[in-house]
Amino acid sequence: MNATTSDRLPTRPLRDWLRAWQIWTGDSPATIALGFDLEEALVEDLLSARPPLMLEMPEAIEGCAALRIDPAEFWPDAVPLASSPPPEAEPPWSDIPTILRNVFSTRLAVAERSPI
Repeated sequence: MNATTSDRLPTRPLRDWLRAWQIWTGDSPATIALGFDLEEALVEDLLSARPPLMLEMPEAIEGCAALRIDPAEFWPDAVPLASSPPPEAEPPWSDIPTILRNVFSTRLAVAERSPI
């Protein structure tokens, strides 16, 4: 059975986050995978020169969970509301300060403009 477009999510938000982490820390894909308990092959694919453009929705959501990010932040129109925590619960990704996310975004933007 082939996956439909609605069963898949774009990898760009996940790729950008992982690339920002790599730029910030200097970690290799293997170290990133180990640190976040992700499959090494997935991280290597996402950080490669020719990354996949789409991921199956469950795999993308599991990746976000490992990174402690609400999938709705990356794909607000595609991820079911059920994936969001109840309002009274503190989400597990809340311990990653917003400023750190902003630093990753800034460093990623600078890296994308810099010649390699």
